[in-house]
Amino acid sequence: MSVPVASDKADEQRHGNWLILGSAVMFACSTSLATMAHANGALPIWFVILGRSFVVTVWAALALIWVRVSPVQSIRVGFRGLVFIRATLNAIGHNVLLFVTMRGVQLGLATVLYFTTPIFSFVAGYALLRERVSCRDTMAALMAILGVVLIAQPDMLFVGDHDAPETWYAILCLGAAFSSAGGMVAMRRLTTINFLPIVLVSGLIGILASIIPCVFPPWPKGKTVTRALLYVAGAGTTTFAELSLLNAGLQIVPAGRCAVLRVFTAVVSFILQCTVQDGLTPDVFSVLGVGIVSGAICLVMSPEAVEAKPRPDKDEHMRLIRVNKSNDVELPIL
Repeated sequence: MSVPVASDKADEQRHGNWLILGSAVMFACSTSLATMAHANGALPIWFVILGRSFVVTVWAALALIWVRVSPVQSIRVGFRGLVFIRATLNAIGHNVLLFVTMRGVQLGLATVLYFTTPIFSFVAGYALLRERVSCRDTMAALMAILGVVLIAQPDMLFVGDHDAPETWYAILCLGAAFSSAGGMVAMRRLTTINFLPIVLVSGLIGILASIIPCVFPPWPKGKTVTRALLYVAGAGTTTFAELSLLNAGLQIVPAGRCAVLRVFTAVVSFILQCTVQDGLTPDVFSVLGVGIVSGAICLVMSPEAVEAKPRPDKDEHMRLIRVNKSNDVELPIL
C-alpha cells in the first residue's frame, strides 16, 4: 500500500482551514442579515430565529434529495446519538448568540465570553480526543481572544457611551461558547458521517425551540415585513452554507484550531457593523484588535502550522520502527 506524502496531508489541512474560514464569514453575514431583519421591530426576535431555522431545514432537505441520501440510513447505528448531540449543541450555540445580538449586545463582555471558545475546544479536544496542542496554536488562541477584547471593548476595561450588557446576556454567551466547543469536539468523532443530516436536525431543533414563543404576540406587522422576510431568507441561506462548510471542515481540522479560525467571525461582524448596519465608527483599539485577530488567523494558516508528518493508510494500521541498530531489525507496533 502507498503511504501519502506530507505535502498531500498539508494540502488537505489547508483545504480544511479555508472551509472553516469560509464558515466564519458566512456566520457573520447570517448574524448581520438576521439583525437587520429585526431592526426597528420589523420582525420579533423569535420570528427571525424560526424563519432562519426553517430556511436552513429546507435547504438541507433539498440538498439531501439532490444527492439522494437518506438522513437515517446514511448514519451508522451507534453514531445517531452523537449526531443528535452535535446538532443540538450547534443549534444552542448559534441561536443563543443570535438572540443576544438581536437584543442589541453586539459588542461587550458577552461577545468576549462567546469567543473564548478556543480555550474550551483545546481542552476538550485534548481530554476527549487526544488532539495535539502546539505552542503555535496556543499563541494563536491567546492572540485571537486579545483581539476580540480590543474589538468588543467590554465596559469593565474601556470607557464608552454604550450601555453595559446585563449579566445574564454574558452568561448566555458563555453557555453558547461551551455548546460550540462541545459541538466541534462531537463533530470530530463523526468524520465518516455525511454532514447534511446534521444540518437538517440542527434546523429542526431551531424550529422546535422557537415555534412556541411565536404563537404569542406581538406578531409581524407593518410595511417593512416583506423586506425583513428577505433578510431572514438570506440569513437562513448563509447559515446553511456556514453549517455545511463548518461540518465539512471539522472532518479535517482539529477542534481547537477550528475554534481559533472561527474567531474571524468577530472581524467580519465588526466590518459589517461599520459599513452596512449601524455605521459604527472604528477607533484605534478596534482597528488594533482586527489586526491582532487577523495575525492569529495567519499564524494558524501558515505553512509551518499545517505541515504534517506522513502516516500510513488505514489498511496499513501497523507501522515499522527500527529497534536494533546493530542488525536493523524492524518490528511492527499497533
